[in-house]
Amino acid sequence: MSELSYEGEAEGEDIPAPALRVVPRERSLILIKRQGGPQEAGYWDQEKDMVVGPNDITLAFVDYFDFAQIPIMDFRYYRCRILSFPAKPEYEGRESLVAAVDGCVFHDESAEDLRL
Repeated sequence: MSELSYEGEAEGEDIPAPALRVVPRERSLILIKRQGGPQEAGYWDQEKDMVVGPNDITLAFVDYFDFAQIPIMDFRYYRCRILSFPAKPEYEGRESLVAAVDGCVFHDESAEDLRL
C-alpha cells in the first residue's frame, strides 16, 4: 500500500484532501450530466457518444459512481467535474462520468483549483 504525501505545513485533520485529476485514455467515451432542477433526477445524456482524449479536457476526480446498486456496486465510473474543455466551454463546471477502464487518476498537489 502507498500513501499520498503532503508537503505543506498542516497536521492531522487540517491537511487538505488531495487534488486528484482524471485523465481519459485516447478516444474515451464521456457522459455529461444534463442540467436540471434541484429535485430532479440526474441524467447523464447531455450528448450521445461524445469521445474525448487526454489533451481535450481537464477533469477533477469527485467520487466513484455506479448506476446499479443491486446486487453489488462495482463503481464502474469516475465521477468528475469538468475544469476545462476548450472545444465545449459551456460544459465547464458540469459533472461527468468516465469509465474507470478508460481513465487514470493522478495526484496533482500543485493544482489548487482541483480541490472541490
